[in-house]
Amino acid sequence: MKWLCVVGVVVLQGCSNLPVNIKTPPAVDIQYQQVVDNEKNFRNYPVRWGGTVIDTHNQPNESRMSVLFYPLGYYGRPKLSQAAAGRFEIVSQQFLDPAIFKQDVEITVAGTFVGMALRKIANASVNLPQIALQSYHIWPKYTREYAPVYRYPYYIPGYGYRHYDDYLYTPFSWRRRYPRCD
Repeated sequence: MKWLCVVGVVVLQGCSNLPVNIKTPPAVDIQYQQVVDNEKNFRNYPVRWGGTVIDTHNQPNESRMSVLFYPLGYYGRPKLSQAAAGRFEIVSQQFLDPAIFKQDVEITVAGTFVGMALRKIANASVNLPQIALQSYHIWPKYTREYAPVYRYPYYIPGYGYRHYDDYLYTPFSWRRRYPRCD
């Protein structure tokens, strides 16, 4: 019985495809606004930030990627339903392919905050936090396809789709009538 538990744990560990430093936040989870307000206190601290890619630029010795910052959810995925806080820049010695890191791709990065960089964006000079990239995870796009939910005992038009009758999920929902519109 013990070997079954050990095999189960090993198999379930293999199902996790996130890098360790993306899956778990750093011991001191530094937020975007803290860095923008007080950059000198957080220099060389590890961070785990995420958002959507704005653009990627490659140079002979390094690559730079601009990312629109969003707060992260429990698993480290950016919460696009919340307001964006600003931009940050990722600096990497690796080649970051613009075909992979294209605009509006959701990404979570882990790295070290190295300082602020002055960048020109639409005729304005802006200080952007810079992250030295250690690891990243590109999140797949959500697909939202809704299929009809057929109920017992028969399919009755208007009663089979969740957006029509959200308040009933019992097998005998066909007994209840909708309010009449006269």
